[in-house]
Order: sequence, then structure tokens, then C-alpha cells
Amino acid sequence: MRRAAAAQSEAAGDMSDDTSISSDTAGTRKPLKLWDVHRNNKLGMVAGSLKEFVTKGKARLGIPETAPVRLVLEVDGTAVDDEEYFSTLEPHTVLMLIPPGHRWTDSKTFEYTVQIGDEPDACGSGGAAAARRSHLLHRLRADPGYIALLGGTDLELLGALTPDQATGYDAQFVADIQEASCRYLDGRRDVEEALSFLKHCKKGGN
Repeated sequence: MRRAAAAQSEAAGDMSDDTSISSDTAGTRKPLKLWDVHRNNKLGMVAGSLKEFVTKGKARLGIPETAPVRLVLEVDGTAVDDEEYFSTLEPHTVLMLIPPGHRWTDSKTFEYTVQIGDEPDACGSGGAAAARRSHLLHRLRADPGYIALLGGTDLELLGALTPDQATGYDAQFVADIQEASCRYLDGRRDVEEALSFLKHCKKGGN
């Protein structure tokens, strides 16, 4: 009887230890947020390690499992590349998973980048151009004034929009974006021509 009681007591102790370990492990898991590199999709995930978070993030964002990626803080691009630093992150910290051929930029000056040699012309129909168009329309719908910050290539891209390239957006919104893009582009070309003329005059004066 004593041996049986001792065995039961020992088994109970083992179960208690297992529960404690399990509880400790669960306690290290925390909720975090993840942006894709285009800042189009924001996901919430719970993970207990850097490896788990990256693996889940790849699956959720459709990034190949074997693709090399970088995990950074969305707010300033700080690399999160070791478990020790990952463990110090506060719950609900916003991270960004960056696949090959892309780089981090802050949200105000976000710029889509592509792999070297893969950049299409402004009016191209390649995947990079389509992704850029999608990003621009998304940003402009939220903040129309953003158009004033765009460069000539982006303005040409928007000015050449066709209805099938802006699926899901109001036709009037698309028409307004096209008109504004053309006006900004024409204005910038006028300025460039004026500057070129002034430089020519200056050379002639010398």
C-alpha cells in the first residue's frame, strides 16, 4: 500500500511538473502584427519564437517556405534576426516580412522596389507595374494629396490607367486620378523645360 501511494504521489508530481512546463511555454507566446512589404495586408498572429513567427508569416503571405526573408520592425526597419531580441518585443508590436528583391521604407516615403533587371517601363503590364499601380491607387484613395509626392514614372503609370487595371475602384475616382496625374506631369515638364532654357541662357551669357 505504501509503495502504491508513493508511486501515485510521484506520478502526481510528474504531472504537476509537466503542467508547469507547459504553462511556462504558453506564457512566452504573444500576439504580434505583421505587414506585407506593400503595406496592403496587416495580419495578427500569435507566436512563441522567431522561427515560428517567420514560418507562419510566410504561409499567411504566400511566400515560399524556402525563400530567404528578413523580419524587421515596421516602424523603423530595425532587423529582428535573433530569438533573444524577438523575446523582448512587446505584445502587438508591428513587424514586416521582406522577401528577396525588396527593401524596407517608412510608410510616408514608401517605394516599391523590384529585383534588378525586373523593372518594367512606366506603362508596362508586368507584375511589378501591376503591383505598383495597386499600391498607388490604395494610397491615393486614403490620401488624394499623396499624388503631389509622386515622381514622373508613377504619374505616367497612373495617367495611362485602363478600366481593367483599376478593378474595384469607382470609375469617377479613377478618372480624377488620371486627370490629376496628367496635369501634374505636364506641370513638371513645363518646369523642367523652363529650367533647361535658363541653363542654356546662362551658358550663352558666359
